Amino acid sequence: MPHKDPEKRAEYSKKYYQENKEKRKEQHKKYYQENKEKQMERNKKYYQENKEKINKQVKQYRLENKEHWMCCTSKVRAKQKNLPFNLSTEYLKEIWPEDNKCPALGITMKKGDFCVTDHSPTLDRIIPELGYTKGNVQVVSALANRIMSDATVDQVMAVAKHYEKITKELENGKKTLQ
Repeated sequence: MPHKDPEKRAEYSKKYYQENKEKRKEQHKKYYQENKEKQMERNKKYYQENKEKINKQVKQYRLENKEHWMCCTSKVRAKQKNLPFNLSTEYLKEIWPEDNKCPALGITMKKGDFCVTDHSPTLDRIIPELGYTKGNVQVVSALANRIMSDATVDQVMAVAKHYEKITKELENGKKTLQ
């Protein structure tokens, strides 16, 4: 390197990397292909040695960036299901319930520790065929999303009316369970 001065050296390095970005990208790609197994072993070893730390960081990241995480995972599902997708992290922040309560059930939503619980926030496609698109999604609890997952609105309403009726009959003593 031609410069001993740290500032000039940094400037030179930055310029060099900018001018040779594609070349370095190809070199990196070639090196990775030639050393794939070695890299995978190194990564696996690092993960095993730092599992707790990594899991803690991932958990913290998910909590702090719930909208981004939700956007990324819904994009993957859209691709797998061959559905339209045009969401952004900013859009999900806009539609996230301000009080963090499920708009369908009124329960407070909170992330589970690496698992989905009834209270976990999920992205619901209002009309499933329209995909993950602006205006067709809402953030609801996993419980609300599961309730709607295999039924139409009319079917859910019919079940709700039925259970409301039999619950009232049981409470009034007009009916007994056998």
